[in-house]
Amino acid sequence: MLSTPSTVTSLARDAAPASPTHPSTGPPPSGIDDALLHSVVWLTRHHGRERSAQSLLADLPLTGPMGPDQAIRVMRDAGFNAGLIQRRIGEIHSLLLPAVLLLKNGDACILVRRLDEAAPDRYEVVMPGTHYVAVQAHESELQAEYTGFAFVATPWWPRRAPASTTGTCATPAATGCAARCGAFSRTTVRPCSRRS
Repeated sequence: MLSTPSTVTSLARDAAPASPTHPSTGPPPSGIDDALLHSVVWLTRHHGRERSAQSLLADLPLTGPMGPDQAIRVMRDAGFNAGLIQRRIGEIHSLLLPAVLLLKNGDACILVRRLDEAAPDRYEVVMPGTHYVAVQAHESELQAEYTGFAFVATPWWPRRAPASTTGTCATPAATGCAARCGAFSRTTVRPCSRRS
């Protein structure tokens, strides 16, 4: 696990996201020592779609620590776009944060944000575990343990078709008319009055 050298300063505020915590959806139960699983639970809470470790793992036969492929699978099943990126820490775009840095020896930590534009090499980091601990760290401290891969996830929001002003369309969305004109309805089906 990433050591906390003397230059790493603990933050006074709680490392957990600001959403309410329910007993069934808190951190994974003690006894589960899996940094990536703890990080995934933290991400679901951060994005306002809190899930417990048990609910995330319900359909996943996990015999050891969670791997990146399994993390992608459980997050996608939970309604997130998820994937791995290979970048240096300083090259991870702020829109992708928070991101889970995959560390050596199977550990992980959550890169929450850059602390300020004047010193872009300082970050707020959450150390996952039975209790989440927020710390500040320099990029060089993180880079020493970082494998070069980060796990990113954002909530998936279904796209809504634009409202039609000229009628509905009998052509199914998969065949293209609704994609072109956005004119379809579930209750009334009429020929499309728009022509592309």
